[in-house]
Amino acid sequence: MFTNHYPIFFGFIACLSAGSLSAQESKAPGFPPEVRSIMTETQASQRMIQTELEKELQSIESQALREVAMAQAEEKTSRLQKHAGEKILAMILPIAADPQSIDALIWIVIGSRGSTPSDQAAELLQKWHLEDRRTLELSYRHKQSCLLWVRPMLEAQFASPKLTKAETARALYSLATHEQAMSDLPYELETMSESELQLWESTYGKNQVEKFRSTDTAKAETNAIRYFNELVDRFGSDKLADKIEYRTLAKSAIYAMTSLSIGKVAPDIEGEDLDGVAFKLSDYRGKVVLLTFWGTWCPPCMRLIPHEREIAARMNGKEFVIIGVNSDTDKAKLKQDSLAAGITWRSFWCGEKGPLGDIPTKWNIRSWPRSFIIDQQGVIRAKNATGPRLDAVIEELAGNR
Repeated sequence: MFTNHYPIFFGFIACLSAGSLSAQESKAPGFPPEVRSIMTETQASQRMIQTELEKELQSIESQALREVAMAQAEEKTSRLQKHAGEKILAMILPIAADPQSIDALIWIVIGSRGSTPSDQAAELLQKWHLEDRRTLELSYRHKQSCLLWVRPMLEAQFASPKLTKAETARALYSLATHEQAMSDLPYELETMSESELQLWESTYGKNQVEKFRSTDTAKAETNAIRYFNELVDRFGSDKLADKIEYRTLAKSAIYAMTSLSIGKVAPDIEGEDLDGVAFKLSDYRGKVVLLTFWGTWCPPCMRLIPHEREIAARMNGKEFVIIGVNSDTDKAKLKQDSLAAGITWRSFWCGEKGPLGDIPTKWNIRSWPRSFIIDQQGVIRAKNATGPRLDAVIEELAGNR
């Protein structure tokens, strides 16, 4: 569930802005005035890195080289943020118990992922501001992360008597989702490209990555199912963000753990393509299928399109096909955007519910993009493989056929 394995850089500036200080907070008595200027300077430097990367990616044809460029850009971003986080944390420590420090602490946690400043800032948030709406939102948004502070914070929030019923339900859902993500972590590490793995090792350290590899997946899955069942028993008819019942979310999550794992026969999908023509996933039995869950609204999804075009061209004439599951809500605009992006393969359309449509709900798609490689017999052989790893699996299954 650690999709694309680049959780800082893409969407990073928006996340930092969401955690930036309000003018009122930064001018509060006792608040270090240098904090805002450090944040502003850091974010300006990161935007320059992002702009340079986007220009560089336009001229790179190889997916492997694109991944190297993205990893290098994120490493630069991480260094900037870690340095800024260390300075801001030292300034914030004397007033950490004051609510005016919350946004600065969140800024450090989001940007300095895996570093000592990030972990320390998370500990301060858990100690002094556990039930604040901003801290609740932080842990909810990181529910699929392997960061070491996530589970303890979610457990503490779920156990807190100060939360409302809705907040308690969401904390339990987040805790269940976190355990589910951890049950997938060793496999996610196995599917990473070399550049992605190097980035993780530089961020977390090689020793911690090895600990991630040895995660007790059976225990994590058991915990996840237990939490999801408790969610159904206590809050089944309640809705997440007033949109979808928790029992539906729990059912699809448990289904994913028991029916969408490697080695299982992929469940069939029935729907319509962008032209309104009905078809099924099983229509392509006998071919290797790269099943991609995507949307034009999702920048990481669209960054995968050039590589998918390369794969489609390279595998032309072989027992291989790309099938999409698209979550855009405006079909007319989607068709125009698909044409402009050079997408020639067929996609199921999720309808006006978009990411909450029946297909992604059944397949427990909670982050985008997601992908499955399905062999000629309909068996799931890989999930969320990218770059050279994706090429290798496809070549192994269909390259000589």
